[in-house]
Amino acid sequence: MEFYFLDESGDQGADGSKHIVLTLLKIRELKKAVKIIRNAKRSLLLKSKGAKWLNQHGGEIKFYGFPDENLLLKILKEIAALKPEIIYVVAEKGGLPFRTEQKILPLMFESLNKTNSEMPKKIIADLDFVGKNSIFFALSKTIKEYSTQINTKEQEVFVEAIKIKMTERKKIQERGIPVVEITHKSSRINEGLQIVDLVSGSIYQKYEHNKEKYLHCLETEGAKISHYRTKREK
Repeated sequence: MEFYFLDESGDQGADGSKHIVLTLLKIRELKKAVKIIRNAKRSLLLKSKGAKWLNQHGGEIKFYGFPDENLLLKILKEIAALKPEIIYVVAEKGGLPFRTEQKILPLMFESLNKTNSEMPKKIIADLDFVGKNSIFFALSKTIKEYSTQINTKEQEVFVEAIKIKMTERKKIQERGIPVVEITHKSSRINEGLQIVDLVSGSIYQKYEHNKEKYLHCLETEGAKISHYRTKREK
């Protein structure tokens, strides 16, 4: 069985970060991944600095402020060794607000299509990202024609994601159109969300702070990674 977890790094406002990164983690061996996180918590509790940090975050593992660099890299290597699939979209905000739900999620689904990945039926995201209620997207493949420099027409298939109401879900699925549900869980009690937070934070460091070692760690240890990058002009 495959499990999907979604996380966002950066902020959607005009100020603050220059980038937003949306990361989807697809993983089969969730039990092993959960064990990695729980072992990491035990290691943190052995040192006063780690125990204090973990207590301040309610027992939740997060990338931001992680107190032990060597342990962080060890966790990333162990997660990558489980060979998860990581699909991420990075957006340059261009000094303007950027609503993830409207701008980046459709690109995420398009990226899944381009990598020939099976579309998930359900994705788990943090409460802060989704809100109290699940959100639903109907996905349809569209043929887009464009002219190349040598005046020949080519076709590209991309995925159009349309937000729908929960009451429309069954009717749309009966027409053979896939629907993805993004549902919320608390990251404090969900290790899968803690894992994707570490992954997303690693990716964000590359684009926002030009620190590539965390993402490089994931890439070299076996994770399958693909991405889509978009730039927003002022």
